[in-house]
Amino acid sequence: MQMVSRSYVIRNIEPGDREKNALRIARAEERGDLDEAEMIKRHFCEWEKEQGQIREQLVCAVCGDYG
Repeated sequence: MQMVSRSYVIRNIEPGDREKNALRIARAEERGDLDEAEMIKRHFCEWEKEQGQIREQLVCAVCGDYG
C-alpha cells in the first residue's frame, strides 16, 4: 500500500469544546481519577496552543485512511 502526505488544519476551539472539556475534568475529579483529569487538562492546553496550525500526515493513497 502506497502512502501519501496529506495536510490538515487543527481546528479552532469553540465554546462547546470548552464546556465538554470542563465536564470531562469534573467527572474525572469526582471519580477521584486525578491523573486522568490532569491528562485532559494537558491535552486541552496543547490544543489551545496548536489550533489553526497546519499539519502533515501520511495516509493511504487509495482510501485516505491513516491507520
